Amino acid sequence: MEVISTIFADAEHKRFYKSCPYHNDPMRLAVYYLIGCRQITREHCTEIIDQITGSIKPDCLEQPWITGCSRRTIQLAFNLYNGYRYHADVFDTFSYSTEMNRYYLNAIQIMFQTECDFE
Repeated sequence: MEVISTIFADAEHKRFYKSCPYHNDPMRLAVYYLIGCRQITREHCTEIIDQITGSIKPDCLEQPWITGCSRRTIQLAFNLYNGYRYHADVFDTFSYSTEMNRYYLNAIQIMFQTECDFE
């Protein structure tokens, strides 16, 4: 497996990503990477991902703590998860969350194990 240059939003994002128990599974690693980008999604991780099975919990999108940015981030994570089809417009994801785009692209890079130039 190729080593990917990973960018982090902050030290907590890096810590969260490194704590992912699925280091040999690019799909779940990409999901953990996205969930770890924002403090609110890190705090509610157990509502987003089943900690025993590693599967996603789509019902989390109905919770009152969900913000617009966290919704788009989780929707992208879900769409990367095993081909799961959650109704989300990728154009909207990238156009409304411009500060998050580099992390969204990095998650896709992790998922597909490819290099991207973020400069």
